Amino acid sequence: MALNVFDTELRTCDRCGFDHKKSSLRKQRGLWLGDDCFDQIDKIQHPRTRWQTPRDESTTTTIPSESTPEVFTITSAGGINLITQTHELADFRDGRHKSFFMKVVSDGGPITISANPQIISGQILLDILTLRGTSDVDTIEIVDGAGVRTFGGSGVSQGAPIILDSRTTVTFVYENVAQGWGRMQWGSDPWGDGSGGADFIPIWVEKSRFDGGL
Repeated sequence: MALNVFDTELRTCDRCGFDHKKSSLRKQRGLWLGDDCFDQIDKIQHPRTRWQTPRDESTTTTIPSESTPEVFTITSAGGINLITQTHELADFRDGRHKSFFMKVVSDGGPITISANPQIISGQILLDILTLRGTSDVDTIEIVDGAGVRTFGGSGVSQGAPIILDSRTTVTFVYENVAQGWGRMQWGSDPWGDGSGGADFIPIWVEKSRFDGGL
């Protein structure tokens, strides 16, 4: 009996590239495929079912929860004795210096910081600290002196106080300032004439201030 020509004819599988008997190929999505290349549609999972499978916790890195509060409470006697972030830490700006942002509120009613220094020392010169008030009732006043220099006052020796309410944000830079430059509480030059102010000390210097609605 003569062989059926159709049974002996070879054809290349459109997926794997190997030759098969043409009679053994099946068509799927416009392609002629061998048994090994033919997709078993009934065994293919719906793409979204993979998310229903529990994660393997042994290979999952847990993201730590935020370790700092949203708003920091400040007391008059304690001052700003911690410099950290309201949100996640900012990146190093140039590999060394950091920029910090803190939302603050007083521990009850309006206070004036009496601590010396009013703000704890920075980590390195030219670090940036931005403070934002969050309340019109529990306000915080920072004055010129005791480790802080503010601008905007009358005369060289007195800067304008900063009252942090819900509409005020101030930015400081940790910088070297000549001792006794118009302020006796900082150095050895009570007359402000430079005779005893050759040394420099690092303090927080007001960089910018914004008073207005946010």
